[in-house]
Amino acid sequence: VVIRMEDYVEEMLRDLPEDMAGSVTTPAAEHLFQVNEDAEALSSEDSDLFHSVTAKLLFLGKRARPDVQTPVAFLCTRVMSPDVDDYKKLRRVISYLRETRKLALTLEADDLLVVKWWVDASFAVHRDMRSHTGGTLSLGKGAIYSTSVRQKLVTKSSTEAELVAVDDVMTCSSRPAAESAIMREWYKPS
Repeated sequence: VVIRMEDYVEEMLRDLPEDMAGSVTTPAAEHLFQVNEDAEALSSEDSDLFHSVTAKLLFLGKRARPDVQTPVAFLCTRVMSPDVDDYKKLRRVISYLRETRKLALTLEADDLLVVKWWVDASFAVHRDMRSHTGGTLSLGKGAIYSTSVRQKLVTKSSTEAELVAVDDVMTCSSRPAAESAIMREWYKPS
């Protein structure tokens, strides 16, 4: 299965202001999670644009472009009071989309009985010292499920952040079904 949203990307790019021109090969720079407390706040008009474009990117990232989920997850935390640095980070994601507008999500199943998970965490990268979780599920090729979120608690080490990441990601899909099966077996009427 090939999932494309080229028309959506083209329409989004066409409606953006000229200052979002250019192209880059990655959706974010190393300083993505850094927040400059002294940065100038965006005007009301630019703030509305920031919010609108971030929402469109969130829709795109969840459906066909998991490659933009990490910067979009960060941008979502900034929509209430974006500043000029946040706008530059948004502009970089847009520049990346301009460079990769024809990129499609291809899904293939090698073996329906083999589920592959990749989970990782970046320790204490947010300004409140929380870590960031990323996870992907595949049956062979392509990400059937993908997530990129700030962790809900502060961890004491990168190892602890990794454990929290595994618990956060694996809870989303496998635990409820497994717990249901255990509960049905445990409370089976005699």
